[in-house]
Amino acid sequence: DFVYSSGVLHHSADIKKSISEIYRVLKPGGTAYLMLYAKWSITFMQEKLLRWTGEAAWETEGRKNPLTTTHSARDCRKIFANFERVEVSKRGGSFRNIAKIGRFLPQTFDFLVDKTLGANMNIVAAKPAV
Repeated sequence: DFVYSSGVLHHSADIKKSISEIYRVLKPGGTAYLMLYAKWSITFMQEKLLRWTGEAAWETEGRKNPLTTTHSARDCRKIFANFERVEVSKRGGSFRNIAKIGRFLPQTFDFLVDKTLGANMNIVAAKPAV
């Protein structure tokens, strides 16, 4: 009936294959609720501009993260082209994500960047009911 994934698929070596597998296992009329990292976010733009190793350097239980991909809203719509209804929204933007100085900035104005420079692309995609 539904598939839920948050914080996982952007670590897949073949995102298109992963999404096609979600499509395959969903019942007709089923819905996928997914989160992918946003390409145009405060977090990931800093990594690119400042040439930080970013998430590739993060460790979990002593193992380095081998792969992290980021996606634009356009990428998401393209990847989910087989789905009937695709809603893409962005969340998770905060001035606190600005390196070095972010922790000193008030969260009062985070609403200005939450939906534009957030790190999370939230996708709701429905499989056609046949």
